[in-house]
Amino acid sequence: MKPRPAKKRLGATSSKIPSIPPLVVAKGRVLIVGRHAASHALCNPRRVIRAIYMSEAIQAKLAAVVDQAKRTNPSIAEAKLHHVTPRDLAQQTDSNPQGIAVVADPLVQPTLADWLHRRADKADTARVVVADRVQDPRNLGGILRSMWGLGAGDSTQALITPQRHASPMTAAAIKAASGAVEYIPLLGHANVSQAIGLLQKHGFFVVGLAAAEGVAIGGLKLHEVAKLAIVIGSEGAGLRRLTRQRVDQLAHIPIQPQAESLNASIATAIALYVATKG
Repeated sequence: MKPRPAKKRLGATSSKIPSIPPLVVAKGRVLIVGRHAASHALCNPRRVIRAIYMSEAIQAKLAAVVDQAKRTNPSIAEAKLHHVTPRDLAQQTDSNPQGIAVVADPLVQPTLADWLHRRADKADTARVVVADRVQDPRNLGGILRSMWGLGAGDSTQALITPQRHASPMTAAAIKAASGAVEYIPLLGHANVSQAIGLLQKHGFFVVGLAAAEGVAIGGLKLHEVAKLAIVIGSEGAGLRRLTRQRVDQLAHIPIQPQAESLNASIATAIALYVATKG
């Protein structure tokens, strides 16, 4: 039986790249691939890093990120570094990992009730997106990325997903989020209808995006709403009947009829832009 290649600490260099050891993601841990997603994860002090698979070329390009990670994330000191080839890594992750993959613990997330009491109740403005049965992990990641790009920080934003019948936070979702998952709280809730009611109890105006229903979103002056929640439905069926009944206002994004509908993450991005810029 051949001995396994020696594992190196982050920051070590080697002139010879050994064969990649099996990339195993233990139960309860997450896989983070892609340069942007991995870079933000490494530097996040809340993210516990267990192992890093990285090509030497990418390690050289991310030298500044590695140095920052050593200063900001205590778990980096114990993380195992495996030098790999981009081809081997791509074969094991079944994706385009851009030369880097990180195995980490999932982030500890607050409950919706805790987040509302600790964050939203203390903020002058707050923006929440409720993803009601969004199935495509890339859509989920895209929504997070839009929230991060158009928002003001994790203290005033959160993404709520039902604990059943929704995409989990997979490697594809984390990559599509491009680092946003490290900053926007992801709040699972057993019942979307109950989540909407709790948001309304805390002063949120809840808008449901529905194709060709309600008023045009541009006419709502959402930028004047202090606490806003936007509900987006599944890619195929859209908003469920009970969800339509619970929101404060149904709204649609006017598009050409032949286009039928917009991608869930694109629709969310448009709504967030209107809510931010007016």
